[in-house]
Amino acid sequence: MVDVPEDNPLFQRIEWLDALNTDHAEIDDDHRRLIDDTNIILAVLALERPWAELIELVLRMRANCVAHFRREEKILAQEDYPDIAGHAAEHRRIEQELAKVVDDLAEIPNPSPPARELALYFRSLLLNHFLRYDLRYKSHLLYKAGR
Repeated sequence: MVDVPEDNPLFQRIEWLDALNTDHAEIDDDHRRLIDDTNIILAVLALERPWAELIELVLRMRANCVAHFRREEKILAQEDYPDIAGHAAEHRRIEQELAKVVDDLAEIPNPSPPARELALYFRSLLLNHFLRYDLRYKSHLLYKAGR
């Protein structure tokens, strides 16, 4: 794990909060992995590591994100989540945005402030999705589990 220098608030680590728990172990493990992926990307940017390293990490994060979306949709379908179609549509929207970000990053030969801002987009995209969409199904999963 690469740590971000603490004196650089622009690339501050995302910490896992209990409020992000969905109480489904597989989903929560995926979410933690995506936060770890984002934190590594932030650290690579803060430490000005080679641009090729960043591209590789972004591609890995995108693959992990897509795999997570498929697992999450399967779980939500098994649990009869009533808004599975809306949730899956949000996943497809994010996948399209991630593809554009990856394409944009790949076209930039060297890091620059706009490129860093583009990469930081992952941070806001991830947290926005967790807080606005994933926590919506938490009560459904708890109800289905009898809690």
